[in-house]
Amino acid sequence: MPSNRILGILLLVVGVVLLGLAYQQSQGLLDQAKHFFTGEFRDKTMWMMIGGGVATVLGVVTLAMPRPA
Repeated sequence: MPSNRILGILLLVVGVVLLGLAYQQSQGLLDQAKHFFTGEFRDKTMWMMIGGGVATVLGVVTLAMPRPA
């Protein structure tokens, strides 16, 4: 298996896990209270959402790139 494919799968898995953890954390009491009063989530939750989204997109792009001949 080419190293680019392994990297793409790894990035995709890490991204999905980070997004899942960020979603779970955003449903917690502290995040819900901050979101209710300020309209924003906590910084840690936002960075997990951003990092998970970036890793997921990079993983999909890496997997979608054609393999060198």
